[in-house]
Amino acid sequence: MHDRNPDWKPIPTWFMGVLHRSRTEARWAICLEVLGFKREYELEGFALGAGWYLPDFYLPGLRMWIEVKPTDFYPDEIRKCRELAAATGCEVFMVVGSPEVREYPCCLPGGGIVALDLAAPDRMAMGAAAARAARFEHGAKPEDVLKMFRLARTA
Repeated sequence: MHDRNPDWKPIPTWFMGVLHRSRTEARWAICLEVLGFKREYELEGFALGAGWYLPDFYLPGLRMWIEVKPTDFYPDEIRKCRELAAATGCEVFMVVGSPEVREYPCCLPGGGIVALDLAAPDRMAMGAAAARAARFEHGAKPEDVLKMFRLARTA
């Protein structure tokens, strides 16, 4: 385990009845909800050659894992993602920071890492905007942000 910044402390954040370990993970949950991806948070842990690993999200409809970090992945974290992809036969997206429209590194089950889009740019832009709109520090509830975006999509 690494200390990315000794002053940085994740703030546990609730979203749709699930307590996420950090606001960044909660923002990704909002984005995935807006994208319409069914997700399971910290579904199960794995004993891998690189050590114990508990991935953040599993998207069963896509057979995909998503691991969220506040800063760039360390080499041993990348190794865990690669081993998870090989062990489960599922892609593992490695995302850093809050959601945005861009390609993300993705570990493939057969080996290798490629850059892929998580969703079409217009859809990802909507998910990222919803994630940014959640003002947790001002007491806003993420569920209220989702209501706003759902209303905007139907208007």
